[in-house]
Amino acid sequence: MEDLTSITVLNRRLPQGIPFEWHHHPEYELTLTLNSRGQRLVGDHVGEYEDGDVVLVGPNLPHTWCSASCVDPQQPHVAIVAWFADAWASEVVALMPELSRVGAMLKEARRGVHFSRAASAEVRPLIESLPAKETREYVEKVMAGYWIYRRQFGQPTPSLEAIAGGVKRVSINYDRSHPARTVEQAQLVPAAVATHAAATVAAP
Repeated sequence: MEDLTSITVLNRRLPQGIPFEWHHHPEYELTLTLNSRGQRLVGDHVGEYEDGDVVLVGPNLPHTWCSASCVDPQQPHVAIVAWFADAWASEVVALMPELSRVGAMLKEARRGVHFSRAASAEVRPLIESLPAKETREYVEKVMAGYWIYRRQFGQPTPSLEAIAGGVKRVSINYDRSHPARTVEQAQLVPAAVATHAAATVAAP
């Protein structure tokens, strides 16, 4: 995961197929697989996947995909992958009661969550939009909600104040970091995403 983001999105287009790469990492991983069929290995589970397959993998859970064929041989295999930090997700869920079900799903993801065909079809357009510019607008709304909730609960928002003060990049992890820790040392997110959210919070 990149050092300067809380969420990293990869739009993998693989003409030769999705290779077997058994690995794990400390972030959650949400993967949408398109134009591809093959096997999916997550933890101790081995299953078949098809076009439109959606899976959420928890932190440090070994996993890999291995393609067998394309739906359309003229187009590449596609995997849209979103990585997000455990600390970031836990912080947001803890602050927003409306996300309690998301918190339960994140716990289930420690063993891997495979979305049903109906659920996958419903979220597919949203995941496909992750690499797009419009997604930044959604992230701005999430950040605005995060800061609003912190203020409602009487919690400090140093990340918001840092952006208002002109810091170019800041992390919500800075809100709970040790006083001796600087903004530059925190895990960072682009201020371009957060600036509009800061204005939303400040607006009457």
